[in-house]
Amino acid sequence: DSKYLEANILQFSDQGDIIINVGRRDDVQEGDVVSLGRAFIGRVFDVGDDSSLVKLPLSKASNFEVAILDSEVNLNDENRLDSLVKSKGVVSGAVENIVIENLSINAELEEGDLVLIRDVRVGETLLLGTLVNISKNPASTYREGIVLPLFDYSNLLTVFVKVE
Repeated sequence: DSKYLEANILQFSDQGDIIINVGRRDDVQEGDVVSLGRAFIGRVFDVGDDSSLVKLPLSKASNFEVAILDSEVNLNDENRLDSLVKSKGVVSGAVENIVIENLSINAELEEGDLVLIRDVRVGETLLLGTLVNISKNPASTYREGIVLPLFDYSNLLTVFVKVE
């Protein structure tokens, strides 16, 4: 029942932003979710008449709640995702990568586990990437790692903005 608007990427910034060719005239609003298929690309941060600024997960201004699932889970199956969650955490941008923190110290996390955005600001569950470089500090109360995004954001040409 959602309405998506196809958008072309006009510019990619090293700071974790993209500029797309749709804006206020196309009913784009701040906070709209930008995706490609079932993959999360970012959220609209600023809207002009004919273009919009989208903050990618790489941006220092981005942080989202996420859930970690086993890499073997088929997201196309009609599963209750809550029963499959290994751990929850928070991702934040660091320009060169996406850091994930606050992972359960007791969760059996593995390299390659799926990282899904499950944040109320996004409103739906979308795939962000895979978990890598999981910390192993036994003195810590939580674990952290890096999220390897599904895409090289600098190579994207087209994305979709959820406008309804």
